[in-house]
Amino acid sequence: MKKGIFLVSILLVPSIIYLLFSLGQHNMAKLGYYGEFDQLDEMGDSLVFPVNVPALNVANIDDFGEDDLKDRVVLMHLFQWPCDDQCIDNIATLNNYLNRVGLNEEWTLLSICRDSISQKELEDLSVKNMYKGGNWHFATSPNHRELVDALFIRTQRASSISDIVSTEVVLLDQSKRVRGFFDLRFQQDNKLMQDAIKVLIQEPHVKWKNKEKR
Repeated sequence: MKKGIFLVSILLVPSIIYLLFSLGQHNMAKLGYYGEFDQLDEMGDSLVFPVNVPALNVANIDDFGEDDLKDRVVLMHLFQWPCDDQCIDNIATLNNYLNRVGLNEEWTLLSICRDSISQKELEDLSVKNMYKGGNWHFATSPNHRELVDALFIRTQRASSISDIVSTEVVLLDQSKRVRGFFDLRFQQDNKLMQDAIKVLIQEPHVKWKNKEKR
């Protein structure tokens, strides 16, 4: 009997400790904000203006709209057409790393073409990707230049459209504010991208430690 109680205690104690730390304050670093100053949040951190996501023509979806992105973390991948070797590598890298994230109802990846592309070409490219999570969409937009400006120029990530690095993806939180940039060429960035998505999914429910004030 005593051995049974001792065994149960050994199994329960780590679980209880894990729950206590999980429900309390987290030690993970809070992601910053990029863009033009808007206001302060409740922690005194500076917030920036949200990105105005333009109307999108999404492959294989007729009525894609704002509701499809509401309360979701959004990862934006801008690509050029024709899709060259680097573009193909970018898609393969996204397939590889994002398949491991899970939580597909909480975030969306948008691959948006910056050039003229037919609907058939967009649909063909969409079905070629191996990701089966249901939350990766290929799209075009008549206002993609405004989107590029909001993501890269106003955030001072690039000084002009010609300076934008084609391997970078942009992470937006549920309020559509820019929270991170990740270069698909680097393994460290890809792993950080995985973690950052999960951090933003948890962020509305986590009481952050007030480590730094801007």
